[in-house]
Amino acid sequence: KLSAGAELLLIYALSELGYDFKLPLQYTDDENGKLYLTDFKGVYFNLSHSGTMVACVVCKNECGIDIESERKENPAIADKYFTDREKKLLSEKRYTFTQIWVRKEAVAKADGRGIKAGLKNIDTSGDTLSLSGLEYRLYDIQTDLNGYNMAVAIRQT
Repeated sequence: KLSAGAELLLIYALSELGYDFKLPLQYTDDENGKLYLTDFKGVYFNLSHSGTMVACVVCKNECGIDIESERKENPAIADKYFTDREKKLLSEKRYTFTQIWVRKEAVAKADGRGIKAGLKNIDTSGDTLSLSGLEYRLYDIQTDLNGYNMAVAIRQT
């Protein structure tokens, strides 16, 4: 149901942005499994779902989005996947565990390799970062969705 809801959100976004298209949408994927709209050159999208929420981003650059319900801090996961700077932000309570996690996931999805990019290689301690020679801008999305965190990453060109 959430996957269907995410695709409906994508259809709605494309419609609101003025794109002309036929249903059903056609997708192609790359070697990492990242989906692209077959009939839209230069239009990128990404979807996410968690709990009862879905999220969608549509952009003219590679992009990624992640939404997650707030969860307890997990020191073992933080030690394994967070950089020292991210762990410092966590200890200073400048970000929650989930806020750092959605930032990492958004970049990994924008990159296209997902967790294959190596989450420890993704340092989200700032609003911009470099991964494999490419620059990304991070956006923390503030919502009224109580208990959910969301972030978007957009590749800079």
